[in-house]
Amino acid sequence: MRVLERSQRFFIQVTYGTPRAKIEALVAEIKQLIAGHPLTNKTNFHVRFNDFGESSLNIPVYFYFVVTDLAAELEAREEMLLRIMDLTRELGIDFAFPTRTLVIEAPPEEGLPVARGAVGAVLGRR
Repeated sequence: MRVLERSQRFFIQVTYGTPRAKIEALVAEIKQLIAGHPLTNKTNFHVRFNDFGESSLNIPVYFYFVVTDLAAELEAREEMLLRIMDLTRELGIDFAFPTRTLVIEAPPEEGLPVARGAVGAVLGRR
């Protein structure tokens, strides 16, 4: 039976309101999950908080499954992803999704002076 080492790579993206202690706990728990899984390479994996994303705090996860076929890889990957979902719920961490904040200011009342550039600055013009 041929054994394959299959690379796994994905990002866990959590909300900006997530406290540091929870991020550290999540990273540690994912490392334990990988190290304890019967089909993972125990010597070559990385899980780190490493980026302030546009709308999330990003944790890349890199590891290898040692499997005999694609079906075993997909089953193990699903198991791993579902367990990570459980971990985030247990830790009270929310997954992030792309967001934008739009600030709309009310137009000035008639007769009141407007500071030059104020409206243009809000719209990105000067």
